[in-house]
Amino acid sequence: MRIEAIIDPVTGGTRIVVAEESRLLHTLDVIARGIGGTRTAVIADRSGLPIVTLDRTTSTLASAAMVTLVLDAARNVCANLDLPDLCDVTIEGRGWKVFVHALSAKFTLFIVSDGDVEPSFVKREIERHASELREVLSRIG
Repeated sequence: MRIEAIIDPVTGGTRIVVAEESRLLHTLDVIARGIGGTRTAVIADRSGLPIVTLDRTTSTLASAAMVTLVLDAARNVCANLDLPDLCDVTIEGRGWKVFVHALSAKFTLFIVSDGDVEPSFVKREIERHASELREVLSRIG
């Protein structure tokens, strides 16, 4: 693993990170800017622990575990209904949307955005960058 210093997009301070984390953080930032109206974006491992996030608040960290459970529950529903290949779950409320995307069996991406963001646009934007995210995540574990 390579170590490098980056400017943290949340605090503006310098952080020392593993090169893979830096690449993931950059890609999350690109996705968020591409979608617009993004409040946060997080990649979590299968236990729900955040690997990288644009927002390090306590509520975001706790939500990473919860969206991992949401994706697991949705997979169980699909399995019970014999529906293959679940990729995404969207949760909507007034003025907000949460997009949950399975990057692999080990990693989940979730994005919280304003309510006027079109889900199909978010899906296309995630898919544009999914191979890069999967490549870096495969090196992490």
